[in-house]
Amino acid sequence: MKRTLFLITALIFMIGLFGCNGLSTDPATTGTTPPSTNITTVGPTTVVTEPSTTPVASNRIINGTVLADDDPVVGANVRIRNTSYEVQTDSEGNFSFEITESQEQMPEFRLIVTKEGFVQATKDVLETDFVSNVATVSVMMNSATVTLFGIVSDQDGALSGVTVRVSGTDTSTVTDATGAYSLTIDRPLGITLVFEKDFFESRSLVLSDFTSGSQFENDVTLEHLALSISGTVFNFASGIISGAVVAISGTEYETTSGTDGSYSFTDLHLPSDEFVLTVTHSGYLDAEYSSSDFDDEDAFDLELIADYIPLGVLDA
Repeated sequence: MKRTLFLITALIFMIGLFGCNGLSTDPATTGTTPPSTNITTVGPTTVVTEPSTTPVASNRIINGTVLADDDPVVGANVRIRNTSYEVQTDSEGNFSFEITESQEQMPEFRLIVTKEGFVQATKDVLETDFVSNVATVSVMMNSATVTLFGIVSDQDGALSGVTVRVSGTDTSTVTDATGAYSLTIDRPLGITLVFEKDFFESRSLVLSDFTSGSQFENDVTLEHLALSISGTVFNFASGIISGAVVAISGTEYETTSGTDGSYSFTDLHLPSDEFVLTVTHSGYLDAEYSSSDFDDEDAFDLELIADYIPLGVLDA
C-alpha cells in the first residue's frame, strides 16, 4: 500500500515537472504571444470566448471642397459612384465622408458633383491620396453658361451698331453707344465670334478655351472698308448729265461725271458708314444725297433738277 502511494506521488510530481518545462506557453520561453482568452462566469457556467482573427481597420475619411472660379459652391450634391454615400456642401463649400468599408473592399472612389446651373464635375480619389486614412481633395465646377463681353472700336474710338454673333447660330447682339457688347450662351467646346458693320471689314475670333471660368472678355478693333461708289448723274427730262461735279462732303474726294453721265470713286476710306454726296452743275439746282437714301449700296444714281422749266415740258 505504501509502495503504491509512493509511485502515484512520484508520477504526479513528474507530470507537474514535465508540464512546467516541456509544455510551457510562457511568451518568454516560446517566443510567441498567444491570443488573449476571455473567460466569463455566468452563474455556474464558465464561457470561454476565443479572440477574433480578423483585424479591425480604422474608417477612412474623405474631406473636400467644391469651388467655381475660386469661390465655394454652396449646396452642391456630392456622391460616391455606385454607393449610397451622398452629402451636400456647407456654406463654405466643404463636404466629408466617413468610409466604413475596408480598403480591400473599396480601394478607390469616384466623386460625382452636381448642382443646378453648373456642369457636372467628377473627381477620382485614389488609394495613394490617403494619408493616415484621411484624403483631402478639391473639386472644380464650371457654370453651365458663359458670358462673352468686350468693346468694339475703330481708329477713332468706340463703335456702336456693330453686330456681334456666334457663327452657325441665331445668337447675336449689337454694340451700344459705348461700343460694348455682351452675350450669354451655353458653355461651348469652342465657337467663332463674328463682328460685322457696314463699311467695315468684318472680323472673326475663334475661341476654344472654355475649360474653366465664366467670364470671357474680347475687345476688337474694326478697320474701315475700302469703298467704291459709282452711279449716274441725270435729269428726269433731259437724261444724262455730263460734267457734273460729284463730291463727298467733308472730304477731299471729288470727281466729274463723264459723257455718259457716269461717275465713280474707288478705294475710299471714310470715317463713317454715313456720308453725303454733293452734286453741282451750272443750270441745275445744287443737290445733296445721304448714303442712307439709297437702297442699293452698289448704285448711287444722282438726279439734278434744272433751275428752269423747259417750255416743252411745261406744254406737256
